[in-house]
Amino acid sequence: MSVSLITGCQEASPAPPQPAVEPGPWQSLEARQLEVRLAAIKLAGESGDRRAIPLLVDRLQEQDVVVRMFAAHALRQLTGHDYGYDYKAPLPERREAVQRWREALNAGVHCPPVGTADG
Repeated sequence: MSVSLITGCQEASPAPPQPAVEPGPWQSLEARQLEVRLAAIKLAGESGDRRAIPLLVDRLQEQDVVVRMFAAHALRQLTGHDYGYDYKAPLPERREAVQRWREALNAGVHCPPVGTADG
């Protein structure tokens, strides 16, 4: 089970609590079936929907190298950043880069703009 922390993204005005990921294609980012997860990651990167970013960051920690590669590519498509993440790097290096991603998310760096279709 993976957990996403989205503390830096805030609404302009109070809103009712929302799930971290709305029902739809982003649910599939956590699917058990590899093919479904990979298709969702690819779709997330191509969609431009920045709401998928926290779940894509979670995918950077997967054991499967292909999932990590797809997630890293999707994050670069969505943000233009990689924070030094290399899907082939040893686990300690990957963990450090994922921590940098989480720090950016917590700081609100990659939040969708409020009032847009993404936010």
